Amino acid sequence: MRKFKKQYIIALIFTLIGAVVCQNLYALRVPIDRRVYEKIDKLNGSYIPNIIIVVGCSGSGKNTLIDPIAAKYPEKVVLPKLTTTRGPRHGESSDGYRILLDEATFKQKDDDGSLTMVRDRHGHWYGLDKTELERSLKQEGILLFDTSSTESLELIKDEFPQAKVLLVLPRSFGEIEKLSDVEIKDILRDRIDKRSKLTQKELDKRLEEGVFFLRNSRQVRYDQIIINDSFDKIDSNFGIVEEFVIGSLASMGTVGEIITQRFSEQDNISFADLDTGTGEFVTNFTNLLKQYFKNADGVGVELFQYLVDEARANGHNVVHGTADVKEDYPEVGLSDNSRDIVTINNIESRPWALIEQADRIVKENGLIMITFEKYDIQQTNIVKTLEEDLKKRGYNTSRIAFPEDYPHSVKFEEADFILIAWKGKIDTLDSLNQYKNINDITGSSL
Repeated sequence: MRKFKKQYIIALIFTLIGAVVCQNLYALRVPIDRRVYEKIDKLNGSYIPNIIIVVGCSGSGKNTLIDPIAAKYPEKVVLPKLTTTRGPRHGESSDGYRILLDEATFKQKDDDGSLTMVRDRHGHWYGLDKTELERSLKQEGILLFDTSSTESLELIKDEFPQAKVLLVLPRSFGEIEKLSDVEIKDILRDRIDKRSKLTQKELDKRLEEGVFFLRNSRQVRYDQIIINDSFDKIDSNFGIVEEFVIGSLASMGTVGEIITQRFSEQDNISFADLDTGTGEFVTNFTNLLKQYFKNADGVGVELFQYLVDEARANGHNVVHGTADVKEDYPEVGLSDNSRDIVTINNIESRPWALIEQADRIVKENGLIMITFEKYDIQQTNIVKTLEEDLKKRGYNTSRIAFPEDYPHSVKFEEADFILIAWKGKIDTLDSLNQYKNINDITGSSL
């Protein structure tokens, strides 16, 4: 009996220690994430989410489209200067889009770690000086890269996994497959000859690489595509590129505007905030919704009981529940199809369980709104995977820059954007998703 009591006491002590450790780890979760993020952030915190990569082979017409965008929006579009050993083209200097170095100087900078995204293209070295990258990021505009190879595309995507990709082709996928290598080279040669003076060896190399790129262009994971096959399309293509590039900087309106458009015929609105923490968001979001609806009913669900107690003590409507336990949420009133809006501001904690619960709780015409922070994007690279999962469940998705009216809290003060998911066709919301519906723009033959 005495032995049993001793074992019971030891087990109880370890249980209490485990509870204290878990509680403290949760309380320290955000600072821990910040430290991890700072370790992997090569620029000590210089970072923006608005990054676009324009990819297309030599002769596809990339510069014909992006140079006018940069000229039209000098305060919004930032073109980082690449460092290269390539000799200057006619009239080109380091004051333009390139920092021109001899090979010895380039190698020295690469050896001392001053360069990133270093690669060999057309027999010349290219890279991005980290000081130049930091300068570009600090301008807080749209960072626009252009490249003519999938290898360079992957290098940039490794550095900025959240970047959007604009693919520029001289012909559609279907047409490219019907063309011979000689015909492709003829198309590209005519375009290249008009813009630059190359030696025959340099031209031949670019044409070979162009054929290789176009033969494998279906493998490029893009967010938008432009078929730049005619000068007659320059204006319309420019318009599409302009909307794609500049639209990435727009917030698409306030959250209040988006919600009232979606639920315009309702007087009452309800929401649930999953994994809510200390509950400030629940009260703040409820107050925001009350500006637009007669009644707003909000509830937060939290895993840790001590946080639930703290939230209730401060007047926030928070209940206890675990996303991983399917029965927990229904037992506290979150039944199937019971809420107009489901918000998630801590998606990295248990993403798949939270999405599963959100999909169950939200009404058929409802909205799911997920906040993404620096850490979520850079460290976990979870955005694309979640979008694909939501689409499999029948949702449309769109990312919007973090709106000014969306309630902030200490836990996500560095939020970058919100992912909105919805079902059905509502014009005001479907317009947010226009850049994802590639076939609607370019034709299903692509």
